[in-house]
Amino acid sequence: GFFRDGDGSEIVRAYSVYSDDHGESWTMGTPVGTEMDENKVVELSDGTLMMNSREHVRTGHRWVALSHDGGATWEGLHRDPSLVDPGNNAHITRAYPDAPEGSSKAKWLLFSHADSLPNDRVDGTVELSTDDGATWVRGRLFKPGACQYSVIIATGRDEYALMYEGDDEEIVFARLDLDWILNR
Repeated sequence: GFFRDGDGSEIVRAYSVYSDDHGESWTMGTPVGTEMDENKVVELSDGTLMMNSREHVRTGHRWVALSHDGGATWEGLHRDPSLVDPGNNAHITRAYPDAPEGSSKAKWLLFSHADSLPNDRVDGTVELSTDDGATWVRGRLFKPGACQYSVIIATGRDEYALMYEGDDEEIVFARLDLDWILNR
């Protein structure tokens, strides 16, 4: 979000808003980084939270930070050189959200985004990580050409719902499975 610095200038920083009581009350976490926005958060296999943010300044890669206290504070801020970002909203999710903490399937993440250079919102792609986001394997191109914001969520039985903004700002819904993602 936008914050006012001490001199009144605006600064863009990422933060989380979280609830520990099923939404009855909400707390804002400590802001992290600068020039980050449209962040997404995913829980890793050990309970750590990973924030994945768009670059507000468009240098070509996603920002990543970790929280070990449920989103109150963030550390280890770095650009992930594996995840290209053209300055576009992307989405990260666990491939198996119900997998037991610490299990190998709990480490599987999916990332949907426009896989292109800064300012070129094209080539919608799903990436896969089997190690809590430490490394990424290019999954599959789901939309050549114009592709902007995207969201991918698990729906069960190794199936996923994908929504994205395609040609002429058309909103597209697709159902896919891991076999499709992995068979490039």
